[in-house]
Amino acid sequence: MKKLGRFFIFLLWLIIVALSVFLILKPTKKVQLNDFTILEIWQVDMVEGGTGSRRQYLDNVAKQFEKLNKNVLITVINQTPQSVQENFENGYYPDMISYSQGLTGIADRAKQIDLKVDNFGGKYKNKFCAFLWAMGGYVYVFHKDKAPKTVYVSKVDYNMPLISLYLEDLPKSYQVLPPEKAYYNFLNNKDSALLGTQRDLYRLKDKLDNFTVLPLEKFTDICQYISILTDIDEKIKLSNKFINLLYKSGKKDLYKIGMRSPYQNIKSGDNGPIALLFDINYKQSLSPFYSFSALDKLHNDLLSDKINGEEKTKLIKNAIFYL
Repeated sequence: MKKLGRFFIFLLWLIIVALSVFLILKPTKKVQLNDFTILEIWQVDMVEGGTGSRRQYLDNVAKQFEKLNKNVLITVINQTPQSVQENFENGYYPDMISYSQGLTGIADRAKQIDLKVDNFGGKYKNKFCAFLWAMGGYVYVFHKDKAPKTVYVSKVDYNMPLISLYLEDLPKSYQVLPPEKAYYNFLNNKDSALLGTQRDLYRLKDKLDNFTVLPLEKFTDICQYISILTDIDEKIKLSNKFINLLYKSGKKDLYKIGMRSPYQNIKSGDNGPIALLFDINYKQSLSPFYSFSALDKLHNDLLSDKINGEEKTKLIKNAIFYL
């Protein structure tokens, strides 16, 4: 009986080993990256936003898109204007690019966008190829009960606040400074005003009761566009679907990063400082395809003492388009 018991134990052990080997060696279906269509988006921060990350916002929309579209993966990568231009020169392009005015090499390559909305200057050679998915605007802020004697103008490399200053007929006694320096100079000088963006409203968020804020509606170039650059038909179709989702998402969620939709803004108690710009219908802007060299020249011309006011007005009229 003992021998019989040992035999059955041995037989059971053999069965367990055999099953283990079978399960280990049994081929399993592996998910390969080749089974997916991968879309690459470059996010290029060129003008000030409000608060939060535009790359993260796009990534959140990408995750929604992946849930709705099986076998599609979207990667969103931060790039600088310099790295974009270097990549373009080397012949490397993303499937989509989110950007502002100041880059070159996009217009001729960008594909038609299938979305029935106002194009906000996103047309090139009669083709709608740059979708304005997020925007902000300029604000004129001054200390309550004080008449400003000078204006600190907040500027980064790719925006043109002096156009707003000239079009709104604001005081021409001004200093152009980087955003944070303009902000701190303004706080420390009670006789000054700040020409900034909605980002400054977030910087002043807990102090706004001490200031008068005038949103400027004649001009904005605080604009974030997206274009399709891929040459692959399947990816062009998917990119258009993504842009449609981005459009729908923006109408209700962009306030979360301190920016607004050009198409609709749902007001609520959570909108924060960006709600001050919700009712502004901007009149003029710059083309998303306006080059950095043209921006730089225009800025220097507007600063120049050798060019009179009438000539500067002409320069501005030649640069802007009407929304």
